[in-house]
Amino acid sequence: VAVVAENSIAGMRRLDFTVLDQTPHTTDKHDVCVAGDGSVTQAQGDGVGNLYRRRNATPGTGWDTLGYTQVTNAWSGQTACAAKGARVVIVYTDAAGTGIWLIESTDYGANYGAPVGVVTAAAVVTDLAVAYKNSSPGDLAIAWVNASQLNIIKRAAGVFGATSASGWSFATTTYVA
Repeated sequence: VAVVAENSIAGMRRLDFTVLDQTPHTTDKHDVCVAGDGSVTQAQGDGVGNLYRRRNATPGTGWDTLGYTQVTNAWSGQTACAAKGARVVIVYTDAAGTGIWLIESTDYGANYGAPVGVVTAAAVVTDLAVAYKNSSPGDLAIAWVNASQLNIIKRAAGVFGATSASGWSFATTTYVA
């Protein structure tokens, strides 16, 4: 009799999860992404209107000793991040909850450019998401929802286009992924 134990579902290897940080933090909106070099970037709020970022170049170790870098002190609680190759972007809302801003890195999240105001939403943003386009470096899309609308804005060749609304009216929208 042979017994084989494996960590898989339907033949697909399951990923092993780990606790990133044992330090107690205020629970607030946060997001993580993995850059092309394997480093992990985290964007996290502190519960009182400040948004921070941190990067771990050796995931699985050292989270407890990493410091945070403040992104903004006028934050309304929505953030998302994405990575593709050496590019890392953190998108967030301003204190009013309608301004959508981003900071972007082209060196795996080690350094970021100045904040860029992307768009002012027609109503308070209840959630947002960001993704890079797979075939073109630097092209990305930011999607957000408010109480009744799904919206998107795209950046191609370094230029943001016009905001596009879904055309659907929802009784309630809360999240976008």
